Amino acid sequence: MRRFFLSLLSISLIIVGISVPASAQGQIAASVTVYNVDTSAFPVITGFADVTDSTGIFASGLKPEAVSVLENGQPLPADSFTELAIPLQLTVAFNQGQALDARNTNGISRFQRVSQVIEQWAEARPADLPDDLSLVSQAGPVINHAPPADFIVGLQGFEPDLRTATPNLQSLSTALDVVSAQTPRIGMKRAVLFITPQMEDPNLAANLEPLIQRAIENKIRVFVWYVDANTTFTTTSAAVFNNLAIQTGGSMFQFSGEERFPDPEAYFSPLRRIYNFSYASRVNFTGDHNVVLQVTLPSAGVVTSAA
Repeated sequence: MRRFFLSLLSISLIIVGISVPASAQGQIAASVTVYNVDTSAFPVITGFADVTDSTGIFASGLKPEAVSVLENGQPLPADSFTELAIPLQLTVAFNQGQALDARNTNGISRFQRVSQVIEQWAEARPADLPDDLSLVSQAGPVINHAPPADFIVGLQGFEPDLRTATPNLQSLSTALDVVSAQTPRIGMKRAVLFITPQMEDPNLAANLEPLIQRAIENKIRVFVWYVDANTTFTTTSAAVFNNLAIQTGGSMFQFSGEERFPDPEAYFSPLRRIYNFSYASRVNFTGDHNVVLQVTLPSAGVVTSAA
């Protein structure tokens, strides 16, 4: 819901709420989140809306006919509901360990292979829609909130001592801190790409739990690249990291040196979309006024922004 106040001379906003999911709390659910409602061109009201389906993925392809605006409880049609591209706020986090230094017959380490894939992905980012990119390790941030070109320079200069490093969760915690910063643009979504080897800590699941909750609360998707020998792919450690990805709406890929890397853009493309909406207000008296969006999704029925 968004509440705005109409006076004889001006219109101002009082922000009160965000979204109401269409299923039980604690589960991934369809939702509508409204941002940055603008009344400066009253009676035309505009704003942005993030609409996700029951899998937590952006609901692309919606038309104005699928949207109803409830203004003070009165249903009004949306005049426009336009899908737009927006940048992404992403932090790449390396959990260093000896397993990342293992080399193939050409002397190329797993770390180098991973870095090469990330670098190639960053090089392909369009200049007119620059993502907000960061790189962190156990020692802390390497580069913060940079455009792709600067991120690539930071990644190329990153030469961790993998042989003596002990894997831990510090880089993941730092990544969540960095990516939780205020986004440069309204509606930008947040994600972490966490590169990690096996961790033999018996308390790993318990230690990860508060980090999982932080990610969920801040709507941060965590994608895990589990990089180690394939004999570790079915260990408890692998299962725990897979749960991290699933609980936060991400996924996990396992790499021993032979597997084909997924295209990182397949993860991030759905996170770069938002809707711009407009409608004609019928308000004709001064005071506070409530605006709620109702969106009909093919897979989830009617989803309503916060009331």
